[in-house]
Amino acid sequence: MSGNVFDVVDAVFRKHLKASAIDPDGSLIEYGLDSVRSIELIVELEALFDMEISDEEAAKFRTVRSTADHIAGRIQ
Repeated sequence: MSGNVFDVVDAVFRKHLKASAIDPDGSLIEYGLDSVRSIELIVELEALFDMEISDEEAAKFRTVRSTADHIAGRIQ
C-alpha cells in the first residue's frame, strides 16, 4: 500500500509544483512550494486519502517521501 501512497503523493506534488520529476528526498521548497501551494496540496491529499491533516502535521512535510510515509502510516 505504501508504494501506491508514494505514487499518488508524488503525482500530486509534481502537478502542483509543475515539475516533471521530484527527488523524493529533496526539499519541497527548492521546487517552489509556498504557503498557497501548500494549502492546495494538503486539501487535495485530504480528499484523495479521506483524512484530515492538521497544520502541525503539514508543517512536518519537508519532502515527498516524508509526506508519503506519514500518510501511509495513518492509513495502515
